[in-house]
Amino acid sequence: EVSKKDLQEAQEREREVSKKVLESRIARQDAENVATQLQSENRQQGIELSTLRAQLEDMKKATRTKDEKIEALTSMSLYAQTQQREAEKTIEKQKQDLLAKDQIVS
Repeated sequence: EVSKKDLQEAQEREREVSKKVLESRIARQDAENVATQLQSENRQQGIELSTLRAQLEDMKKATRTKDEKIEALTSMSLYAQTQQREAEKTIEKQKQDLLAKDQIVS
């Protein structure tokens, strides 16, 4: 026959086990909540990283385009300077030719 004391001890152990089971469930739920939150944050950071990468690529393309424009303008400027020097030489030669003709005529 089970004594009253044995029954009370068994009930106390049952309460402790139930309490530990409940604490374990709460801890597991907390861990699942943290994991879900971390997954959500990781997804958000992944999205932000993708956005930053796309912006970086856009900036690189814009920089390349600007560099290409600068190179084209520099090339055009050098060509214009060369043409101007050639024109100045031609004008100077024509002046010399006219002066020479004037001296021959005089």
